[in-house]
Amino acid sequence: MPLPDADPPDKSRIYEELKSKTALPGATGAVTPDLLDNLLNQVFVDADNEDELRRHLLVGMASRNISVSGPIPNTLTLEAQTFTSQGYKVFFTPGVGEIWQIMGVSVASSTGLSGTGSIEVDINNPTTSTRLILADFNFTSSSDFPVVETGFPFQFVDENHQVRIRAEGTFTSINDVTLGMIRVR
Repeated sequence: MPLPDADPPDKSRIYEELKSKTALPGATGAVTPDLLDNLLNQVFVDADNEDELRRHLLVGMASRNISVSGPIPNTLTLEAQTFTSQGYKVFFTPGVGEIWQIMGVSVASSTGLSGTGSIEVDINNPTTSTRLILADFNFTSSSDFPVVETGFPFQFVDENHQVRIRAEGTFTSINDVTLGMIRVR
């Protein structure tokens, strides 16, 4: 159903430009945030364009390419893994079209720790191998646990990246290394 008192939908610039696109992300020929941004950049914010602005919002929400609120309810996830050797583990990779916010990371305990152990959290681009280190913290004894790092208020990760955690040191195990994530788009 067209907007009340609006020009017919077939006269809409956004519908004309996007008529060969699919609404859901990931499909060939899907609507993308960049495509919507480019179209919106051609629309002046005035009364004559109100219907076009509404249609832009509708298409953006339907295609999951814009967000009009905070995190999506019921999407908080906690991914826990145990390390039994040094190295990286991929903890989280968003699905196509998804944006997730990193909430924090914690470590419950360790066994067989000798000297200093450390945990490093990064966002990694698996295609280019570039990475952004978000946290790097050390622990030296069982009295250091639990270790909690929640300094990630505005760290987001999309489908082109993954959240990895690396354990270093001499240990038998580093237990329940937990990453908290919530979806925002």
